[in-house]
Amino acid sequence: MKTMSLRHRNGMEHLTMRVLVRSLSLFMHCRCDSMDDLPEEPIIFCCNHYELFGPIAAVISLPVQFKFMVNADILKPGEHMEELLTGVRKAMPRLDEKQIRRLYNIVSPRAERVFRQLDPVPMTQGWAGVISEMQRATDEMVKGNSIIIFPECGTPSYSIGSVTELRQGFAIIGEFYRKRTGKDALFCPTYIDKWDKQIHFGELIPYGKGPAREECMKISQKLYHSMMTMAEKYGHAPEKYEDEEALEEEISSVHG
Repeated sequence: MKTMSLRHRNGMEHLTMRVLVRSLSLFMHCRCDSMDDLPEEPIIFCCNHYELFGPIAAVISLPVQFKFMVNADILKPGEHMEELLTGVRKAMPRLDEKQIRRLYNIVSPRAERVFRQLDPVPMTQGWAGVISEMQRATDEMVKGNSIIIFPECGTPSYSIGSVTELRQGFAIIGEFYRKRTGKDALFCPTYIDKWDKQIHFGELIPYGKGPAREECMKISQKLYHSMMTMAEKYGHAPEKYEDEEALEEEISSVHG
């Protein structure tokens, strides 16, 4: 897959935007696995997330042309504040409350501005919304843009990097894409390792030719299995953490 510099990606035409992204890179930039084996045509990167960290890390770090899809609530100013603060408290237990809120006040406004400028596809509830969103995502793929999506639906352990089960409805984009292009959409399991600041890719999963409901279920399950395999490989499998005390011990050991 062809990679490109920051200035040539969608939404990065203006210097102020690139400076803003560079400032966020100080906190959230990740190294990527080689993208040489990924195809030239647009694909769908399916990622785990950590409140705002996952979407921002992907925007900053993936050197490809893309549009991303996020929960519509994350685009509302202040909506994610308490959830993000909770995640920061778990991930950085050595920071006191004043330091945590200071860090939030630095990162959050910049992140919200980046999201708005990149014009993401907001994901809402209800089938009417899903159809509209998938049509727009398909339009972007036809234009040559890959899609980045964060389909987890459980209660993730954001601080340690586990992966929860995935939604299924998002995979219907494969049906829309085939009807528009006659091609099989390719889904790329993508694991963002927050601790080691790396983004890893699993084996591509093509959208099949079976009934749409069955294909969506298969895609979701295969993606989850691949992402969990990567989480286990890099030491972040959720099964290891049976209670909050064990979780906190692991977090403390990571911070050394």
